[in-house]
Amino acid sequence: NQKKFGENYDCYNALQSVMAWDNIYDPGIRRVITPVSRIWSSEWFASEDFGGFTLFCWDTYFASMMLAVGNKELAYSNAVEITKAITESGFVPNCFYSNNFKS
Repeated sequence: NQKKFGENYDCYNALQSVMAWDNIYDPGIRRVITPVSRIWSSEWFASEDFGGFTLFCWDTYFASMMLAVGNKELAYSNAVEITKAITESGFVPNCFYSNNFKS
């Protein structure tokens, strides 16, 4: 990727490293995702069995856009999971927790 991004490689590398820090595998949905933060995923509304995750609407879509630069599969994984959390009213929720809480 250094050749591909040339003089912008340091920006690319920093972006991908920061995004990679929050990646987790959640066995409940059997998918790798990038929650808003590790702290939110471990302290609020987490599953007692697995630890859980927290996805926020616009944060997750922005994360997908940033991940798309270097990891299309992970970008799609995040966009798909927050979109699948659609509410009964037809809205993508502001937040979605692994215990199925949505706002």
